[in-house]
Amino acid sequence: MEYSTIHSDEFGKINLYTLPLPEDIILLSGTYTASGRVAVNYRKNGDSNSFMRIATVNDDGSNFIEIFAGEAPLNPRANGFRFMCFEDNTRALTGDYVFEAEPDMDHPGTTRMVPLKYPEELVNFPGLWMLWSEIVIAPDNEHMAWSTLTRGGSDVYTGRLVREADCYTIADVQHVSTQGFVPDPDHEGCVVEIPTRGGEVKQFIRGGRALSYVGVGRGCGSSMVQMLDSEEVLTVSKAPSYDETTLFSPDEKLGIVMSSRFSPATNSAVVGMIPRRGNIALKHGLAMNAYLLAVAAVRAKTKGNVGPALVFLDRAMKDYHYTGVNLSDPEEEWVYYSPMSWHPSSRKCMWNEGLRKTIGNGMRLRIAVLEDYKPAEKIRNAGFPETVPYAVPGIQAKAPELTQNIRIAGKYSGFAVTEIIPGMPMKTVVKYENFSDDGLSFLNGEESVVTPGLIGTGNTVYDAKIVLTGAHTGESDVHLIYERPGREEPVQIAAESRGYAVYDGVRAEVQV
Repeated sequence: MEYSTIHSDEFGKINLYTLPLPEDIILLSGTYTASGRVAVNYRKNGDSNSFMRIATVNDDGSNFIEIFAGEAPLNPRANGFRFMCFEDNTRALTGDYVFEAEPDMDHPGTTRMVPLKYPEELVNFPGLWMLWSEIVIAPDNEHMAWSTLTRGGSDVYTGRLVREADCYTIADVQHVSTQGFVPDPDHEGCVVEIPTRGGEVKQFIRGGRALSYVGVGRGCGSSMVQMLDSEEVLTVSKAPSYDETTLFSPDEKLGIVMSSRFSPATNSAVVGMIPRRGNIALKHGLAMNAYLLAVAAVRAKTKGNVGPALVFLDRAMKDYHYTGVNLSDPEEEWVYYSPMSWHPSSRKCMWNEGLRKTIGNGMRLRIAVLEDYKPAEKIRNAGFPETVPYAVPGIQAKAPELTQNIRIAGKYSGFAVTEIIPGMPMKTVVKYENFSDDGLSFLNGEESVVTPGLIGTGNTVYDAKIVLTGAHTGESDVHLIYERPGREEPVQIAAESRGYAVYDGVRAEVQV
């Protein structure tokens, strides 16, 4: 194996390499198992799209053992094939199936794909677009969570897997995603934002007492955590870039982040550079374009990458200017793909990469070895909470109500006022009037976004002229056009875009 090495003051020596695999396989994806081997799903020449092969292999490429080969047709309203390993090392959640292996996933024996049946009321829900877009399994080997996409957005559910004679079913289903506003009891005519929980779920953490997910924090795509045993919501990364996923290490001290922070031309940092509250509707209007630019465009055409970054989680959750270490290969042709995973030792992490312009074909597995890291003890199963305080039992998917005027009072002074002008296109305007939550920094100015009527076509235009004064200072003067001629074309930054954003002396510029 050929290694490349990163020397970091923060992490010490990091060795990186590509996992050697047999030359006659077509790699689809790979992930660490609970035992520290690597589960690989792949095909061979001549296999149909419904035929799936699974093997496990040591992370030096030795002892490659095929443990499943057979038909596993996928639900056309589901997001393909995932491989989320159970802690018991005998099963994996794939989205449409539960993969079972006897005696375990690391040895040849009896294996099967057991169908997973979702609640009928969800399968038949009016406006259902995608039955599941992401699925995760809890460390108790019993509870799962999944994201469903409807015409109204994303809904997240949790449930308990039940093994029946010929399938798995899901019991105790509850809806755990929230968004919206309630009246502000202290300011007449104002509202208080309900914490936005549950975009696409990515991982059970805190021993199964919390979920990580893609939300809207400082930027227009942020890695978040929602506690399940309380109402607390946390932002994992303060970076202004597009941060879709953070995979916590087993000791939950480190994270690998799917992030555009090291790709200045595609990171949309000018949108999130100045931390601010009161513009959630505007960020939702920009989120899809930020994704299409940071992820879809770089996989199809645009130079840049979307991770991973290696971070210490404590620092990432506090420091607005912390970036961590770039683990991306400097070779321009390789681009990050999900999933990311950790070795149970917390000293190795893995992610998938594909050749640019091939959209999923020509994959490889990259591994980083943290030679000098001294991990803490692995976080153990804490059990799924008996009660999730904000959960609603059953299937609750629905389109959110459109609030055309949103007035939010600063905790210390001023207001953030959002006006939504419906139509095709739709315009969202946010005005800040001496807005302050701490009485130390004050925000004034206006920003807006104009979105086309159909997702994925036409141009989205973001404009901002805002100024932050006081203990923290900042300024944003931006005219940014996300340009997309049609659904088959990647989003690009239009040539007439311009501007910059500064926060506490750190500057980001629109790059075309």
